[in-house]
Amino acid sequence: MIYTLFRDSVNTIQKYLNDINFKNIFLTNYFWHIDEKRRAKNEIFLNPLSKAEKQTNGLLKPFSPPTRDEIHECWLPLARFAIILVTSIAAIVVEYTLYHLIKNVTLFDVGDIKDDLQQEFNFKVNGTGFIAELIQDLLNFEYKKKINISISTEKCIQLPLEPDWQHSLHYISLPLVMMFLLQVRYICIYLTIFLRIIQRFYILILREFSFKVIFGFIIRRATLFYIIGNVFRKRSKARTIDLYNRLLLVRINGRRIARARIRFQVHRHHLLQNSFKQRRHNCFDFSFNNI
Repeated sequence: MIYTLFRDSVNTIQKYLNDINFKNIFLTNYFWHIDEKRRAKNEIFLNPLSKAEKQTNGLLKPFSPPTRDEIHECWLPLARFAIILVTSIAAIVVEYTLYHLIKNVTLFDVGDIKDDLQQEFNFKVNGTGFIAELIQDLLNFEYKKKINISISTEKCIQLPLEPDWQHSLHYISLPLVMMFLLQVRYICIYLTIFLRIIQRFYILILREFSFKVIFGFIIRRATLFYIIGNVFRKRSKARTIDLYNRLLLVRINGRRIARARIRFQVHRHHLLQNSFKQRRHNCFDFSFNNI
């Protein structure tokens, strides 16, 4: 996860510094500051931009709804997070289930072992005579004993170790929460899309601005505008100036083309009128000659 974040950050910075067209479609405050200065000098300015200009150049506000590219970019991180989340939950559930299964099976075998034993031992010396009787008196004996044994198997059974919930909390749950917070920007994309679909049917439920600002793309776009933009201020201004110059050039060329089209239409109209007058004059001369 840390490597992925570091890699994405480095790639974003490299594209920001080396490719001036990288996500250079946002109308920032500095953009309108340039336009206001040109307006104060009575030069050609852009405000307001037409819908055609915005759609043709793909222009967006800093916290406008997600673009199609941003939607596509969020699929892989969300899929990775979902797989890790499902795998972690499955591992915890399997561990919890196995623990209780083994514990219940083990406790099912707990019981008492009972047994009744009887021991008999006879020692008898046969013979006659004084010595034989003396030995018989010394050695002859009879032993009988009954034993009742009752043993509990609880002390002989080893219960399974309970899952370490602290370990799961520190090394599974907390990293998942951190990953979730890092994926909020992707989840918010789909929340915004979902809310915009709802707005088509229930316009009075939520305004477009509500989730756009709260969830919008505060992490991704704020990083692009405020963090990277403040670190590389000259580059940020150069990108904005380049965007402004491109739009200004398009508008100037558009006006030139429009004026050229108007001149062409006027010239064509004059030619048609002259042609019509010439025809009329020729027809009049022909009729006069016939008379």
